[in-house]
Amino acid sequence: MTELFEVNLKFLRRYLPNLADKISSYESTYVKQEIEFKNDIQIGDHRFYGQDGELACKAQVEHFISYPTHYSLGYKSNFNLDYQHQKSINLLNGCAKDLGCKVHGKPFSSNLIALGSGLGFYLNILIEHMDYSSIIIVEPDVGMLYHFLNFSDLNELSAHCEKNGGRLCIIQPASLDEFSQQIRWFADQVGYGLFSEITLYRHYETDLFDQIFSNFKSIRHGWLSAWGFYDDEIIGIHHSLKNSKSHYFLLEPRLTPYKSDATFVIVGNGPSLDRDIKILKKRQSEFIIVSCGTAIGALRREGINSDFHVEMERSIETAKVQVPWFDDAFTKRTILLALNTVSPQITKRFTKSIIFPKLHDVGANLLQYSSSKKLGFLPDCNPTVTNFAVSSIASLGVKKIVLLGCDYGFRNHEKHHATKSDYFNESSVLDKCKFLPEIEVLDNNGRYISSIRIFNESRKKVEKVIKSHPNITFVNCSDGARIEGSVWKKFSDVESRLINKNFSINLLYESVSMSTLDIDSMKIGSVFDSFIELTDEMTRTFSVTPSNLILAFSKAQKIVRYHQRSFGSHVLFSGIIKYFSVCVVGHLSRIPKENRDDYLKAALIEVNEMWARIKKQLYQLKENFHEVYG
Repeated sequence: MTELFEVNLKFLRRYLPNLADKISSYESTYVKQEIEFKNDIQIGDHRFYGQDGELACKAQVEHFISYPTHYSLGYKSNFNLDYQHQKSINLLNGCAKDLGCKVHGKPFSSNLIALGSGLGFYLNILIEHMDYSSIIIVEPDVGMLYHFLNFSDLNELSAHCEKNGGRLCIIQPASLDEFSQQIRWFADQVGYGLFSEITLYRHYETDLFDQIFSNFKSIRHGWLSAWGFYDDEIIGIHHSLKNSKSHYFLLEPRLTPYKSDATFVIVGNGPSLDRDIKILKKRQSEFIIVSCGTAIGALRREGINSDFHVEMERSIETAKVQVPWFDDAFTKRTILLALNTVSPQITKRFTKSIIFPKLHDVGANLLQYSSSKKLGFLPDCNPTVTNFAVSSIASLGVKKIVLLGCDYGFRNHEKHHATKSDYFNESSVLDKCKFLPEIEVLDNNGRYISSIRIFNESRKKVEKVIKSHPNITFVNCSDGARIEGSVWKKFSDVESRLINKNFSINLLYESVSMSTLDIDSMKIGSVFDSFIELTDEMTRTFSVTPSNLILAFSKAQKIVRYHQRSFGSHVLFSGIIKYFSVCVVGHLSRIPKENRDDYLKAALIEVNEMWARIKKQLYQLKENFHEVYG
């Protein structure tokens, strides 16, 4: 035990006391310092570096600098969108460009995730080549950390991070999920600007480090997903209030026991639907068919009648795309399952519907607060419509669910959806949509297919729902990404019992506990007052000098998360803070040092103007509430 070890242990007791306790009580058994060789340790019968550790690290870093693993995140300008965060991004992108921001190539600064501490020599070598705001050392092995503390100065590493506006952190995950959760926790502490630039360095190999390295792109996608944004939530509030007047909302307790052996086929719009759509048409009397979003076009062109139709998008554009399929015959025959956020232009067309209150949604929280009824909140219902379909149908107590056209990937990026859907209809706006591969995922045969971030996150959420419903049999008949927890089977091989479809459908509908809602307008007004008060608090939070802007972002994130009168304010405001934080920190990482002060001044002015715009809009919404609600 060296003097440096004692200094480092003191540092840990101050910042990571639980880790300090682990290390102080550690007794070295299989790991020991190698006395015969300089800067090395022995693990069992083997030396760790096999030579002077500092020289070994120098060679490793030199190779890494030539072939770095680095991930950047930035947002493009889009002057066709009127979203609050996009307005700010447009302005700041122009400002950053004028100040010499280099969009491509090596940034001036980054954040480091280091897989394995070793003895830490590589860290000092890396920071000679790059300024790191935050350094996250991933080292589950207490024995390795024990020896790391004898060779590396945590105070020096911490000072480097603090100088660059970040923090030093050591985490000890035991799995991929724990790694993801602990990084997300750290981002909550220092701000989501952490994700603007990430350098991933693997110092040595373990099964866990190799899994992290191989799956990092997918894990990173998870960190960047489901942020939401202010304008989207405002649209959701409008739709929620209007839907509450004339539609039945799911309540708690949700239903009486549903006693039917009917098999529910959830039909997504994936490319493999082409393979099975004719089989579905032939056997449609055997199943209760649930069409998801744009899959309705492919099904109706094939002459297939869905028994339930599912919509979850709040955008008014969705209504414009889907309305041609919602003729009177369809909307009288088919039951709509929709989230509270769906446009009334869709919900009002259906004779029968069930509106599901979305968990962690501002509009749904507002309805719950202002109504005497206890809502049945639905979890895990995004990011795609198939997520809502799987979660909602599973929540209704069915016994068997078949997934058809739920691919969550594609083998040809030009055939990303079913060919009979509106994605390949020249007269539809969907025809212009492009889906370029972002990642690769395993299919049911162990081969890789292409996917994109949102599809992959959607698949993971389906797997979560499957895991939480062990009494339901899930059969995956889609020829796409592997879905853990489901049984993979060709659709032609799926067995079904002869059923009375109308009886089974009506039985399910009648077993659901649902009601229209009685809304207290005074309570609605108090919720808007709470939101307005929070914008005032944001203005106070950002009343700082430009040099403290980044710290203000992390503080603001914590304020909205723990706001006492929440009503979903975290969901309403956290996304806009995250986008703004990533945008600003990303620009700073690529602007020359001499121009950063000017950029910070401009960014501070814009963030305060943004909160002023939001406050004004919330006042207008409150004042016009009765008109909007009516």
